[in-house]
Amino acid sequence: MKTVNPLKALYSLLFIKHRKPLIYATFFSVLTVLFSTGLMAFSAYIISFSALMPSIAEIMLAITIVRFLGIGRAVFRYVERLLSHNAVFLYLSQLRIKLYQSVSRLSGEMITNLNRKNAFHLLTLDIETLQDYFLRGILPLLSSILIWLIATVGLWQLHKIQALLFFVFYPISTIGVAWIINRITKSTSHQFTMAKKVYHSDFSSYVDFHSLLKWHGTKLAKRNAVNKQAQQTEQICTAMNQVNIISSNLQQILINLHILILIIVGIILIQNKALDGVWLATFVLATFSLYEAAPTVLNFFIKTDACVVSAANIVSFTSSEPNPPSASNNHAFKILRDEEDQLSSIHYDTIDFNYKHSDFKINFPSFTLETGKHIAIVGPSGSGKSTLAALLCGFYDEANYHDLAEYFSVVNQDIYLFNDRFISNLFVKEDHPDLNMSLERSGLDPVFWTDTNPWIGEDGVRLSGGQRQRLGLARALLRDKPFLILDEAFSGLEREKENEIMHNLLESTNHTLIWITHRLTGMEQMKDIYVMDQGNLVSRGTHEHLLRTCPLYQSMLNK
Repeated sequence: MKTVNPLKALYSLLFIKHRKPLIYATFFSVLTVLFSTGLMAFSAYIISFSALMPSIAEIMLAITIVRFLGIGRAVFRYVERLLSHNAVFLYLSQLRIKLYQSVSRLSGEMITNLNRKNAFHLLTLDIETLQDYFLRGILPLLSSILIWLIATVGLWQLHKIQALLFFVFYPISTIGVAWIINRITKSTSHQFTMAKKVYHSDFSSYVDFHSLLKWHGTKLAKRNAVNKQAQQTEQICTAMNQVNIISSNLQQILINLHILILIIVGIILIQNKALDGVWLATFVLATFSLYEAAPTVLNFFIKTDACVVSAANIVSFTSSEPNPPSASNNHAFKILRDEEDQLSSIHYDTIDFNYKHSDFKINFPSFTLETGKHIAIVGPSGSGKSTLAALLCGFYDEANYHDLAEYFSVVNQDIYLFNDRFISNLFVKEDHPDLNMSLERSGLDPVFWTDTNPWIGEDGVRLSGGQRQRLGLARALLRDKPFLILDEAFSGLEREKENEIMHNLLESTNHTLIWITHRLTGMEQMKDIYVMDQGNLVSRGTHEHLLRTCPLYQSMLNK
């Protein structure tokens, strides 16, 4: 991924679309606090003034205002919550779409090298960090700044000393305490962010490869390692919580000190006839209620540090250039059609390809894939067969991928299955007209699978290896493309079952079969066989021809 400046990354993510709803949410958040302050102020005034035994008419206006402020506070709080959450969720949905689009722009080689757990963290942990930062970082900070300015101006009109006290104590009790706590916990916060990601990654690996770890006898060791990482993360979290408690107590001490000074100053003013005693409780309770948003500002800088890292991860991922990663990528092609405008063949020029960070190369002469013709590409493991298959589909050719991919269905060893029912993993509905035929050709019992339609579990954990591969084959057949590539698709099947399925496929005239394998079973049925070794085509011909002329083919057959 591209390296970016973390602060610039955060700035670029904050000031994009959907800013207006967040501004509106801030406005209503401030109104909520002001109405709450007014509610406390007028309530205190009514209580204090009532001690003087006035007539009901003298306090009726104040009572009406209290009712109005109480209703207004509830309404504005609801609107603020609605706008803020809607703005953040809308923003984050657009950000997720941007991440998905970034993945779709990646070339084939980039996709194969993509760290899925890192991508998962982008879509979960980093996105959640941004969500928390908007709702509990940016919004409270903006609200607090506006409250500080508005309240200072308002208090200045009533009494300058109270205004000066609020002007000094409010920023110290909010931003000041938050900054001090951030300086104390800066390294701890970073450690917690990293420890949480490591724990998520380790736990995911433990769950994903549980069976493999159990088989190799390393399950207990891996579980202990995950538990140790969890304990370390919990210890860091506990330390941070203790600091949060200290910061909260420090803030309350400063707020109480402000209120205490305000009371003392108020008493002095009352004694000097500079303030009516009725207003003392009003000033005190109103000032105290202005601190409503203060606790949410405490972790602003800590959240900013965590958000900077997440923003850098997201921006570096979304700004990755979709350039083809190969040092050499030359495989021009031409799609040929018959008189009825039906696909007849695809002609490939000489294929010259190598990975950017590898010396391995694919050199393959020009050839033509004709519809209805069954061919095989064979060779030892690591000879470049799978890479050649990917090149035929345009997998490593960003510009032409969609032009070629629409003609191919591919079945390989790695069949990804979703945590859903059997038929849902075929990507068709239960009444699809070709469903039973595809299952039969794949060696699956249509009656059993369509009647039961079982839940197959995450990544098909409830299926055997052979059933997974046959499901993948049925899915490819239902895609119904002219060319069907089988890339070691039957490695989990017995030879008899493999021969049965190949016989079913060869009887079909709907697909051009491209069989990629290192097992030379059923080669007699192939019209043309390409033998590869170390990325090069070493021989080509029928099964009988290669038995006479190709030593590599002979040695593979004897294994």
